[in-house]
Amino acid sequence: MFSKFLDAAIVAGVFMIFSPAFCLADTQRWLTDNAMGTTSSHKMENSKLTWYDGAKLTIEGRPFVDSVTSYSRLAVRHKADVTTDVWRNALSAAGVTLRFVTDSPTISASWENAKQPMGHMAWSGSGGLDLYSRDGDKWMFRGVGIPTTTETENVAVIQKFRQEPVATEYLLFLPLYSQVDKIEIGIEDGAKISTAPPRYEGQLPIVFYGTSITMGGCASRAGMSHPAIIRRMLDYPVINLGFSGSGKSEMGVARVLAEIPASVYVLEPVQNMTVEMIEERIVPFVKHLRSKRADTPILMVESPNVWSQGDKHVVWKKAFDQLKAEGISGLHYMKGDGMYRSQEDGTVDRTHPTDLGFYDMAVAYDPVLRQILNDSGVKLDAGK
Repeated sequence: MFSKFLDAAIVAGVFMIFSPAFCLADTQRWLTDNAMGTTSSHKMENSKLTWYDGAKLTIEGRPFVDSVTSYSRLAVRHKADVTTDVWRNALSAAGVTLRFVTDSPTISASWENAKQPMGHMAWSGSGGLDLYSRDGDKWMFRGVGIPTTTETENVAVIQKFRQEPVATEYLLFLPLYSQVDKIEIGIEDGAKISTAPPRYEGQLPIVFYGTSITMGGCASRAGMSHPAIIRRMLDYPVINLGFSGSGKSEMGVARVLAEIPASVYVLEPVQNMTVEMIEERIVPFVKHLRSKRADTPILMVESPNVWSQGDKHVVWKKAFDQLKAEGISGLHYMKGDGMYRSQEDGTVDRTHPTDLGFYDMAVAYDPVLRQILNDSGVKLDAGK
């Protein structure tokens, strides 16, 4: 039973889908034509809302349709090929989102398994939800679901801004450091909810591989990791394969990455690796990825914490130079210097970024990824 029930509400706005001609009326038609029926819903004790299974909405950021749960990041077949720590981290929902359309002024979410909070990371990020709505060609923050219990279920508040029922597209980021086995979306009686329009069909995702920083430690909200911010900045699909403390570039992980068709592979595991690991693993890791994905750009990225990674950055760059010298094509390099652009320190503990640090990282990535995608023939405005 819930320790507490709280309803939530969202502001809706006019926005466009597919082309400048796709306006509010088109969104309303989409919702009307694709609304989930009452047979897909249920009532919940102590709630005035009607509840729908999130697994029946549009799930994005999940690399494998046969993942362990609807919101985890690896498939059962991968368990034998990765380390125990990678597998444990892969059960978390980092970077996984629900995208949907509803005209309900009130939106709530019920979800399971908000992991015990950590001392250096807000529980709203590690175990909570982060909601955005589409406003024109941008995704705007609308509210956060903060967990209140580590027991089976939480019910989230998402802030209330307006009362009118307006068909609106939403993007809900799931917890960065918690396994989500089940999530339900609650809307007002008489309101409708549907899957989202196929905005990103045919667009291969940007795939990030790395450490706890990639995974989102220590963002204050689930949508404030740099891969999530980039997802909204570029309005482009992103997959987060960050594994806290476990981004060590094992060949099993290279095989997993190679299964995922991508527009760019972003490799940022330096923080978790030793000099010896980089020297032994990175060249064969990248060569395997290139052998399976001959044309996909690969971006090798230094840690933003340059003050502590000097020797590792030297051998990381040496591995990049060796790969280039051996004729491995489509390689790109990004330095860590200047990723944190503010005069204020952008970390919690001189390692893990705050929201400020993650935003700085996303701003640094933005032109680099835009250029790589553009050079590959990817149109970032496709689907708008």
